Amino acid sequence: MKKILVYYDSMNRKGGVERVIANLFNNLVNIYDITLLTCDEKESAYILDKRIRTISMKRDRTLNMKKSKFYRCCQILLSLHYNHNFLKKMVDNYDYIYVATPLTSLEIFLLGKKAQKKLVVAEHASYYACNSVYKLIRNIVYPNVYCLSVPTKTDTEIYLKKGFPAIFIPHLKSFKAISKKDNFNKTAINIGRFTSDKQQLLLLKIWKNLKDKDNLNGWKLQIIGDGELKNDLLEYIEKNNMNQVAEILNSTPYIEKIYKSSDLFLFTSKLEGFGMVLLEAMSFAIPCISFDCDSGPRDIIENDKNGFLIPVSDEKEFESKVNLIINDLGKLKELSNGALNKVKQWDNSSILEKWYEIFQ
Repeated sequence: MKKILVYYDSMNRKGGVERVIANLFNNLVNIYDITLLTCDEKESAYILDKRIRTISMKRDRTLNMKKSKFYRCCQILLSLHYNHNFLKKMVDNYDYIYVATPLTSLEIFLLGKKAQKKLVVAEHASYYACNSVYKLIRNIVYPNVYCLSVPTKTDTEIYLKKGFPAIFIPHLKSFKAISKKDNFNKTAINIGRFTSDKQQLLLLKIWKNLKDKDNLNGWKLQIIGDGELKNDLLEYIEKNNMNQVAEILNSTPYIEKIYKSSDLFLFTSKLEGFGMVLLEAMSFAIPCISFDCDSGPRDIIENDKNGFLIPVSDEKEFESKVNLIINDLGKLKELSNGALNKVKQWDNSSILEKWYEIFQ
């Protein structure tokens, strides 16, 4: 049985990357011997198969964002030094090493050619989303790895043109398709980390415009997640008297309940590596409206079939499409059926076959 080492900083966050890793290796553990190595000792936010062996370096690498860049760089350098010795003792025991960040890929790369030939890098961010340091790491490391898994067609083409060993593998869907009843709760949602890239403040602005024009027709917006901009979102709602039509909810492990009670997903990201929440929403027959940002949403949303793709930063068009759907339940039902059909066609088996080919 082939042995795979999965190396990731922490599985404790309720993010899309963590969800992808849990989904993938909960399936692959049926065929491979899998060990999950993390820097911290925190419990995984997502359920992991009991057959997946877990090991911790017992050294939390969470960066202190309140400190200077120099301080954070020192944090990273110290962790690289500590982790290098730990990893050096482990890699010879595995046939493949799976990583999902530029930094962890660099750590394995620095162990030498023997480790590089085993290295499978799963890229989760848009090609254009990385800062200058990560771009440098990517250009040094990625051409020398065994395989680079990329979940979007757009980014895969970019990497292939650069001569990187890229292969297009979309993410597995998290939920089976669930039909929606004819009645609607008139609830729109957004799920994600509260950061400037996700642009939830812009979403609230769009929602306020609809409110001011008396176009909400009983609809409410729920924004679910955590992050550094949470207070800004709460202040905007309070300042603009939107408490009756919008609310901020904390991240929850019971996200299925949120999806089941929602009717429309609104996505305002500037950049998105894949957009796992779009696929999850469609599993519950929820149509999606998203900016056509680089590079994930266009692989999931089919315009006017299961939602709408809006030119990036076109706030008026985004507002127009939201207004169309929330005031035409017939159109909402049509797009809901389209979302469900999209998920039914999403073939987890063929995606897993691609991973089997990699790990031969």
